[in-house]
Amino acid sequence: MRSEILSNLLYITLGDAGSGILGFAAFAYLARILGPDTLGLIGFGASAAALATPFVDYGLGFIGTREVSRNPSSLTSYIKTILFSRSILLLLAFVGFSVAAWFIVSGAKEGRILLLYFLTLLPSVFTLTWAYQALGQTWWFSVEKLTQSILYLVLLLLLVHRAENYERIPIAYTVSALIPAFVVLVYYLSKENGPADALDIKKSAGLLKKSFPLFVPTFMSQINIPAALLIVVTFGSLPEAGYFSAASKVIVVSAVIPNLLWSSFYPSLSRAVAAGTAESRSTAATLYRYAVLIGIMPAFFGLMFPRQLVEILFGSSYGDSVVPLQLFSVVASLQFASIVFTRILPAVGKESSFTRLVLFGSILQIVACFLLVPRFGASGAACSFILSETAVAAAALFLVRPMIGGSMLNGPIVGIAYLFLSYFLIVALRISLHVPAIAEIVAVCALYGVLLFSTSAISMRDFQTHDSVTP
Repeated sequence: MRSEILSNLLYITLGDAGSGILGFAAFAYLARILGPDTLGLIGFGASAAALATPFVDYGLGFIGTREVSRNPSSLTSYIKTILFSRSILLLLAFVGFSVAAWFIVSGAKEGRILLLYFLTLLPSVFTLTWAYQALGQTWWFSVEKLTQSILYLVLLLLLVHRAENYERIPIAYTVSALIPAFVVLVYYLSKENGPADALDIKKSAGLLKKSFPLFVPTFMSQINIPAALLIVVTFGSLPEAGYFSAASKVIVVSAVIPNLLWSSFYPSLSRAVAAGTAESRSTAATLYRYAVLIGIMPAFFGLMFPRQLVEILFGSSYGDSVVPLQLFSVVASLQFASIVFTRILPAVGKESSFTRLVLFGSILQIVACFLLVPRFGASGAACSFILSETAVAAAALFLVRPMIGGSMLNGPIVGIAYLFLSYFLIVALRISLHVPAIAEIVAVCALYGVLLFSTSAISMRDFQTHDSVTP
């Protein structure tokens, strides 16, 4: 189990980190080429597609992973059934996009970009992430994610040279995602042994029915940013949407780390809880400590270096995104608690609490967005995220508090003290050395890590002692 967990963690980290870096590079390139106005238009189309993506998946991946992991010989049958089910859902999504393009969206450019971004839903039909996760072949995750990200960045550099090329962006994304998805699909279908199973439409309908309870919370957890951006477009302007897209990128990128923490600790915590051992308490306490010590960094750097970060990442034309970026950096830190401690709730037998928290947080964020965006624009949208993430994080920590035990203030106090110590030491050096902003940010981050390791606030031993629990 140790080998499997660590190998899965390695491949997922490689795929997520590599694609995250390449994806952010692509976004920064587009932000500079397009400007806030056109970037807001692209964000509008991408947000509509992001709202529809969970509908096309419909939780079928969860069911496929569970069933195939129990019976690997059923892989081909589930591939065909899920492809058929997703194809039907894609047709329904096309109807929705067409109605929105012709009857709801007023501008011609907005309607056209909406239909172009419908193409980006095609890879969602063919992706087999659920299949190779079920079979423990997560090296495909790294291959698929990295191939897609590299192709997308290359296509953008080749095809998008000025703002007028914006319609090529969804096409570039679709092509870059379809190629690796088809490679994986052909690979698994070629492994089919014996006579091929005929497509069973009744089985497809039954699968959709079983997937619905998983679809609802998954859909709600993924619509926050797209819904907020659409609200900004509706009650604000396209440039305001561009500022929102740029600033909110910090929570998309930083969410990789709490997702990684959750996925690495989840198996050990789940087994410890099932076995009823004391190991669950120490595992939960360790997870909390890391979530706090790492989680305070986005807010610290976003609040201390907001203008420098905007200049470095997006350029001088995004000056109005400084305040939203400060607010979203706080959201990014709150995510460490909200993501980690809501997603471990199923491990401790609190599935219903997980669903209620996700639904409550999403509804609260969207309602607050409707109230705040007309008055405060992108900053109002960011405040709605702070409100919802604070509520969800507090509720999740309350639910898992008995498992963590001890003082919950030690981690925040240590983290804040070490960060400010690192900051003031680097500021003192800056006076005489005149280092650029990016070097200053990297130096503070590196010194903070050194202090954590040297004082054993964090240690690699924490990741070596939690795989010994057996069911």
